[in-house]
Amino acid sequence: MADSKQAQAKTAEQEAAVRRRQHRRAVRLGIILPMVLGFLLVLMLAAAAVALHQGSALADIFLTVAILCPMVICMLPIYLVLVILIGLMGRANDAAAGGLLRLSGLLGSVEGRIDPIIHAAAHLTIRWNSAFTLLDKLAFRVFDPKTAAPPSGDIEQEKELP
Repeated sequence: MADSKQAQAKTAEQEAAVRRRQHRRAVRLGIILPMVLGFLLVLMLAAAAVALHQGSALADIFLTVAILCPMVICMLPIYLVLVILIGLMGRANDAAAGGLLRLSGLLGSVEGRIDPIIHAAAHLTIRWNSAFTLLDKLAFRVFDPKTAAPPSGDIEQEKELP
């Protein structure tokens, strides 16, 4: 039984290594292949411009090669730093996700325990209020006779709300 678990662990590690190699190969092809193809395209355009005696096209090609390509190369470290930061942000997100999911589960269980208590308290409050309604009316008559029963001659017409 232990041998089968060790064999499964080895195969899982081998599969993970194969996936990593495939991912690295895909990334390399995504970076190196376009760079090589771009360089070949620039060389072909320069050769075509020389063959066709197009001075302005040759000037445009050399502007691209002499000014724009170095600018791209100088921006490469900034680009690489941003790519690394994006990768680190993904790792930080993955690290925080586990804790936040556990916290969410804990809050859900607490909510499940608190909701019945809150509903019971609300129903108890409503029952007590309905039981003491008569005492409220008596207290208002005794302590605030103006609001309890207005005199019969000064009754104003109450407006109905729409």
